[in-house]
Amino acid sequence: MLHLESVSPAWALEKTELNLENLDNDAIAITVKPRHRILIELSEHGTGDWIWAARAQIHWEFPSGARREASPVFELSSESGGYIFEAPPISQGRIRVEVATDHHRLQRSGWLSVGPSEWLEFKLDLYAYERSTAEILVTVVDEHEMGIPAAWVSVFEEFPTLPLVGLQVSDAGLVPLRAGWVDPDLLDSPPTAMTLESGLAGFKLRAPGDYRVATWVPGQGDVLSDIIHFEPGETRELDLIVESGASLEGRIAGELGDLASNTVKRLGSLRLVNAKTGVTYVETTEPDGSFRFEGLIAGNYLLHVGGVVDGWSGNESVIPLLTREVTIRTGQAQWIDIELESVGIRVSGHVDLDIGLEQWVFTVGLICLADEMAAAASRGAPPRTEQRVLANKLGLFAFSGLGPGRYRIVALGRRNDGRAIAFMHRDLDLREGESPPPSIALSPSGDSLRLMSDDRSNDLRQISVRVAARDPQIRFLVEQVEPLVVGGDELSVFFGLPPGEVTLASNGKDLDLEVDRKSVVQIP
Repeated sequence: MLHLESVSPAWALEKTELNLENLDNDAIAITVKPRHRILIELSEHGTGDWIWAARAQIHWEFPSGARREASPVFELSSESGGYIFEAPPISQGRIRVEVATDHHRLQRSGWLSVGPSEWLEFKLDLYAYERSTAEILVTVVDEHEMGIPAAWVSVFEEFPTLPLVGLQVSDAGLVPLRAGWVDPDLLDSPPTAMTLESGLAGFKLRAPGDYRVATWVPGQGDVLSDIIHFEPGETRELDLIVESGASLEGRIAGELGDLASNTVKRLGSLRLVNAKTGVTYVETTEPDGSFRFEGLIAGNYLLHVGGVVDGWSGNESVIPLLTREVTIRTGQAQWIDIELESVGIRVSGHVDLDIGLEQWVFTVGLICLADEMAAAASRGAPPRTEQRVLANKLGLFAFSGLGPGRYRIVALGRRNDGRAIAFMHRDLDLREGESPPPSIALSPSGDSLRLMSDDRSNDLRQISVRVAARDPQIRFLVEQVEPLVVGGDELSVFFGLPPGEVTLASNGKDLDLEVDRKSVVQIP
């Protein structure tokens, strides 16, 4: 009997013992597999005979985010000196360690780089809750001393291995969870509090460490502090000075006209969206069409103007009228005049899809099909989108201020869970002196590509669908389609697949599969 042992922690032998009896002189093949080793250590600060027992679990995910795995739950203690866990080989992915005690729930994350021998060390500090709670008192100060009616303050930990990604408090954004003092045991997300009348907000931190503090004052702006280190039991006072931000003012003038046989009775809310961060500001217009946005940070924005249709109520009643690009500069007050085209042609329509539109997001674009544009597209140049809007929850959309000519209306839709994609288009010929169709219906045409995971497991994967469409403009637009999510027993569907050769890819690599438009394609 021959016993084998690997001398490198980066490799694991498939077999550790070999029986040498009845073997001829042929070579013996020994298979080794790469592995990752993750060291987790617990430590504590302060005095006393505190020996913590903790439950820990390791999670890892692959770069696409579609596949995730987790280790069994195992025990940790501060006297054990650490725990070594061997994870399966991952060329590149994210590792997250979760540790829970009676008073703490800690997380640390790290990225595995390329290389099978990658070591990750996670040192987690546990503290006695009664002895080590740190406190921070935050006072929000207006630089012009004009007074602050209300402010939202966030405190969140600065993880050593992950960059800070904005003010991620909750799905709804900066919403106060509780006024005044915040109890950390009640929170699974970064603590947020609304300041009291004095401008003061207080926080009890889960554990000492490195933290950042952020505040947002409606109508004035936001500010982010530097990294602040807290020791056990320490109380710190911090003043956040909010500088007055930039502003955007303007006026909307012109006739609202008639859309899709539904009279637009008034302007809806204006939405100003930061093109980089997605932060959205909402304002309503005054009776004379004037509006004002305050507390803006510098950057590029999209100003969306909508009209309320008679006969509907709620958010579904707003039809997009137009979108304008606006550049905001630091500390400046800017003015913009918007003229609703009383001349020119306005077309409107709706997305015609039999399944629930409330689960979809559709982007509708209008492309000019002039001869020179078509010639440029045939040379591989991307088509120029004249206008682009988001359809509302009823699938309604509208374009205004158009001149005579040939246009193509294109809609790309994606279901919220990523399991369905819809592509649809329709050409439109607008002639001088002729009225456009009362309402243009867009529906998927062509085949529907259906995908299903071969093993029917619950592991989700993202599959990219590339279509070499014959029409150059259609080909360019289809290339913008986001990946489909595939996995489990549910079908994933691409509605309105245009004619052309189809290639499927996963994680940037083409799948050697023959795509049959008439039957379900099994994804291995």
